Amino acid sequence: MSDDSKLEKPVKLALIRRNPWILGISALPLLTAFAFLGIGLYSTQWIFLLLIPHLLIMAGALFAMLWIRNPRPREVEDAVSVSKEGVRFGQTLALPRERIEAGFVVPRPGKRPIVRIEKKGIGLPTEIRVENEDEGREVLRELGLDASQTIASFALPSRIHARIRTQNIFAGIFIIAFALLFLIILITGSKFNTVGPFLGVPGFAFLLFALFTRTHLRVGADGVALRWFGRERFIPYDEVAAIEPYEEQRTQWRHWAGVHLKLRSGEVITLPIASVGDVGGPRTRLVTRRLQEALADHQRGARASAEARLARGERPMLAWVRELRQAGSGAAANHRVAPVPTDRLLELAEDPRADPVTRASAAVALGAAAESDDIRDRLRVAARATAAPRLRIAIERAALVDDEAQLAEALAEVEAEAKNSDKNRRVTY
Repeated sequence: MSDDSKLEKPVKLALIRRNPWILGISALPLLTAFAFLGIGLYSTQWIFLLLIPHLLIMAGALFAMLWIRNPRPREVEDAVSVSKEGVRFGQTLALPRERIEAGFVVPRPGKRPIVRIEKKGIGLPTEIRVENEDEGREVLRELGLDASQTIASFALPSRIHARIRTQNIFAGIFIIAFALLFLIILITGSKFNTVGPFLGVPGFAFLLFALFTRTHLRVGADGVALRWFGRERFIPYDEVAAIEPYEEQRTQWRHWAGVHLKLRSGEVITLPIASVGDVGGPRTRLVTRRLQEALADHQRGARASAEARLARGERPMLAWVRELRQAGSGAAANHRVAPVPTDRLLELAEDPRADPVTRASAAVALGAAAESDDIRDRLRVAARATAAPRLRIAIERAALVDDEAQLAEALAEVEAEAKNSDKNRRVTY
């Protein structure tokens, strides 16, 4: 156990335990069963004895439900700490790292989030309350379970549930197939009666298999992999514009919750996660949050990579401008150098929090890629919203001018202004 781990100290972590008073509720049917046993034996009214098995089943089911769902849990502070070795309860290594399968940050509406640590094999997860989601990710990083460190796998409902239209199509196929089978039996008469019903078995089995075949989702650091019914698809994060949760009421009794993967191509991939009981519940939030964390990590890395590609370094100004325009147009791309995506350049050029030189260089690169009026219009809007005069001029020129000398002059002025601003910040008054 490393001494320098700041998570060694259980300062803000709390172990989530089950509430004994809530679990005690499950004893009520059991106590009633004992009471009925006494009444039945004393009064010889055997009807009371017949109710005992039902009460015992009810007690077992109620206890299992309360144990798994853990309503109104107790939070025990100063009882848990985390290190690379695993999870400790006090001084005891209660959960070694090699016994841990996966870990997730689970937001809780109106409450502080928890970290859910799932064990290998059979066993309920261990839950640790943290102060915020950033601290939760620190806990996962300490265990090597963060979205940037490992792949997370989930078994989701069948893809049939992704859209109500798909459900209706499968239901229609099922009804039509059995209607045709029944019609054939009526027409052919007794000769077909013994064989006919069995002809529907393969189709019925296929529909059931498709309905209950799980969708396997793997969330990695580079993208999302989906597998269902023998078909696989990998979606790199570069193709994903956003990941958004959804809730949908399809009928009066049927609700679905899940996530939409919105691709830059305009396609929307619907991933149903839970129905009815868990709508908006822990599992839905867990899967959604893991997807969003992985996408955000990738986008931060992609942004840093784009900023590095746009940096001047030691290049002469004209050579820098030329290479920026090549990067924006894709002329510099080859099997070793990937092009800088237009949407990434727009993100940098329009971001008022970005470094001014980075914004200006992104605008120059976009100028070479501005084959559509939309990109030029967005650059003009970004320029009008910019108060810094030299940066505003550089963005305007990038949208309107193709002359490399003028662009180099505008970039040089932005660079000089940034250096002067940096010097002024170092002055002590």
